[in-house]
Formats: sequence, C-alpha cells, structure tokens
Amino acid sequence: MFTGIIEELGRIVSLEKDAGGARIKISAKVVT
Repeated sequence: MFTGIIEELGRIVSLEKDAGGARIKISAKVVT
C-alpha cells in the first residue's frame, strides 16, 4: 500500500480511519 511512501517521507505516528476518509499523522522532516 501507500505505507511504503510514508516510510520514505518519515515515521508514521498514528493511522486513523474516518467515515469521510483516512487521516494519517506523520512526523517527517522533508527538505525541499
């Protein structure tokens, strides 16, 4: 799944599923 992409961006803090969709909270340091 898209989890691999998140791992590249940073660490997954918490994954919550809502009726409207899915909320993903991640703490990552991205340098652009």
